[in-house]
Amino acid sequence: MRKQKKNLKAAVIGLLLAGAAALNAFAGTPGWQQENGRWHYYQPDGSLLVSAVTPDGYLVDEKGVWEQKAFSILNQKVMAPERFCGASQMGDWSRIIEPLNGINRQIQTVLPDKRVFHLYTDSLVYCRVSGGKETELLGLYKDTDSDGYRLRLSLDLGKRDLDLSKASTYDYQVFLFFCAAVSADPAVLADAVYCSWQGGNEYGLKNQELTAVGDTLICYEAEDGAGIYSLSARPPEGF
Repeated sequence: MRKQKKNLKAAVIGLLLAGAAALNAFAGTPGWQQENGRWHYYQPDGSLLVSAVTPDGYLVDEKGVWEQKAFSILNQKVMAPERFCGASQMGDWSRIIEPLNGINRQIQTVLPDKRVFHLYTDSLVYCRVSGGKETELLGLYKDTDSDGYRLRLSLDLGKRDLDLSKASTYDYQVFLFFCAAVSADPAVLADAVYCSWQGGNEYGLKNQELTAVGDTLICYEAEDGAGIYSLSARPPEGF
């Protein structure tokens, strides 16, 4: 009986070791692998890809995890795209219409007739209304040449606080929504543009030079009274 128990114990240990070895081998298989409900991407040499864009355009974080991000913007659930959403993929803007309408309702409740959205085939524009005159504050323009966008800013984005008595709070939330419309990592994109535009520039954006931030390539260009940020998909590196 004692011998049988020893043999059984050895068999169980052997199965556990074999299972662990098989799991490790599977985890290192090149390409996408799901582990504990999360997606990871392994490179051809079996190493885990981290803080980079995969060959098929998905951004993995510093832990090698890809996940679709969701945000609450002015009480509206906004899903970021699974990967950078190019201008051709955006199409007729239908993906963002529902949250846009909800955000507009919130703004009109607090700032009636002081802010207005205009949605065109090739652009989404957010304006201030004063004395019957409209002034563009934010514009997201499709750029067919890069399959990206030109994000135009001509406003003070404030301090990014949640003081709902300030118009700048709502303006910043709209700016964040614009970023969430195109980038899979909109908080990082918004932070980079905000720091560049408001001062500080911690991400090192330079005039007329491409800078990779998250899943986006950003190129800044100064305009009289405005800033133009060209946004396009960041290509994968090293593949």
